[in-house]
Amino acid sequence: MISLPRVLVVDDELEILDLIQETLEIQGIACITALDGEVALKLLELNPSIQLVVSDINMPVMGGIALRENAGKHFGERSLTWVALTTPGLQDYEGSGIPGFDATFYKPYSFSELARLIRIQVVD
Repeated sequence: MISLPRVLVVDDELEILDLIQETLEIQGIACITALDGEVALKLLELNPSIQLVVSDINMPVMGGIALRENAGKHFGERSLTWVALTTPGLQDYEGSGIPGFDATFYKPYSFSELARLIRIQVVD
């Protein structure tokens, strides 16, 4: 049986995407990936099974904050959990998290901790 993707991972670093995807799939969590926010918006539209979005904040084309804002405008009725990935101190959010996101992970972060949070949030 093919599992519908429940997690969308968005990062402009291909190695990060691959590591997160592999970590989640080992735990049985189906996910899809995008290299920027514009592609992520299209994937959200095409995949209503997505429950959680993990997004880098600083990306070319469309970053994570703009992705979150645009998704809210287009998919406001959908209940999505948002997890931000960012560099500490880069945008003065350290300690308080990034507005509009349910959780924030600062680089370098533990892939196992990120996967644990996602596993808790994504419920059948």
